[in-house]
Amino acid sequence: GCRVRARSWRAHSALGEQLRARDVHRQYQAVIYGALIAGGSANAPIGRHPHDRLRQAVVAEPLGKPAVTHYRVRERFRAHTLIEFRLETGRTHQIRVHMAHLRHPLVGDSVYGGLKLPKGASAELTETLRAFRRQALHAEKPGFKHPAKGQNGRLAGGAAADTRGPGAAPGGSDWTTSRQRSNRGPE
Repeated sequence: GCRVRARSWRAHSALGEQLRARDVHRQYQAVIYGALIAGGSANAPIGRHPHDRLRQAVVAEPLGKPAVTHYRVRERFRAHTLIEFRLETGRTHQIRVHMAHLRHPLVGDSVYGGLKLPKGASAELTETLRAFRRQALHAEKPGFKHPAKGQNGRLAGGAAADTRGPGAAPGGSDWTTSRQRSNRGPE
């Protein structure tokens, strides 16, 4: 994934200002539980969970801050979907909270989703899901204005091998045993 780090206080301040002004492009990809048919937008305020201070949740407007997540299907599998996300806002755990709220949590997200084994899952898929110890979430293309030069730029980083899709997980296992046609047209 990509990570942006300021090397000076001036750069840190400039990047922080871009984040506050929502001038930073944030694109992510993730593998979620469930087979989504189409993309959409989650426009729901996020704030502290009412009972668990370590978690965030979709809450009523006075208690939560506005949060907008746009998503589209990249590839569908029998029991999982590879999704692309673009954020309008930058709330803590925003993608994780919105997808859990939509009942499609991220694979490997023990805080907002837990382990879900699809019915009829192969032994290989079951083992892969049980061994997946992190969220299947990847910062793909952050874009921002260079703090010193003022030029627009975009970084790109390759996805982790275990979130790229079919045959990419450790041991060559797939998210499911059968793939479905994606929304991206012929392959």
